[in-house]
Amino acid sequence: MRAYSTQLDHNLSHFDNQPLAEVMETAGLNFTVKKEPCYQLIGDDIHPIPNKFVISRVDNNTPLGIVGPAYVPYQNNELASFLKTFQDLTGGSVERAGFMNNGACVWAMVKSETHEVIHGDPSEDLFLVRNTFDGSSSLDIGFINRRVVCNNMIHAAYRGSDSHFNIQHTRNMRLIVRGIETVMIKQKTHAENTRGLLGEFAQKRITHQGILALTERLIAPKKTVPLSGSKDVILFNPAQPEEKGPKAISKIMELVETGLGTDIPGVRGSVYGWLQAVTEYVDHHRPIRSKDKDEEEARFNVIMFGAGARLKTEAFRLAMAA
Repeated sequence: MRAYSTQLDHNLSHFDNQPLAEVMETAGLNFTVKKEPCYQLIGDDIHPIPNKFVISRVDNNTPLGIVGPAYVPYQNNELASFLKTFQDLTGGSVERAGFMNNGACVWAMVKSETHEVIHGDPSEDLFLVRNTFDGSSSLDIGFINRRVVCNNMIHAAYRGSDSHFNIQHTRNMRLIVRGIETVMIKQKTHAENTRGLLGEFAQKRITHQGILALTERLIAPKKTVPLSGSKDVILFNPAQPEEKGPKAISKIMELVETGLGTDIPGVRGSVYGWLQAVTEYVDHHRPIRSKDKDEEEARFNVIMFGAGARLKTEAFRLAMAA
């Protein structure tokens, strides 16, 4: 993955307080893209593909994705202006930035406030901004709570929350982006509400059996439900269909007792401690299928945008109901 300080090791250097132009340059985000008609070769003839366009980089002509006629690219220099406004409104700074898949997905983390849910256990408010050039997602802003002691990144999405804000790649998107002040009011409210919920989790004491029940509910094995007069229906845990149940449960239960930060008074034996154990498992221990991709890039993608993020979101919801 071409990015500066993308690993989840909190000891690495960051972009804190550096000029955005320098951030974009160092992170490799100083490229533009172009949208051109898409063609296919049939025999010896080249034919245009109706209503299909290719997005490619201007600097090296690398194709990034195929999109429809309504897709409007949001260039990286526009993203830089967006991040500048975002920084000013949050009082934060771009801490990390980079791209994946040759530039098809670009992202940046804006770090805002630091606070303590439990005394001696600081965490930080992060806003993850993502933009894509392959049509796979919109311009997306999401909130993450990061625990400093172990760099766990909690995805706090719950009913009635404004944890994410999406802007579709259309000709009107720039007008919507200009209304970022409204977006930030909602995001900051979500951050405050999340801190309150984490505080409640820290106050909720839970037995070993209760923790095991939560973990088993999260990492549910495949179940077959017989239906009268019909074939059996196979049900999977919607958060992570391919999760390896027994190994995952065993590792999470181990982290509940021995994970980073469990020695901080008030953590072990709380719903908050269980949520952190799940997050540490996903962020640092869960096996990643990298295939042809760089393992670091694959892990980052899964943790921040993929199955790992969904698993952590589900854990947060279970913690609310505990």
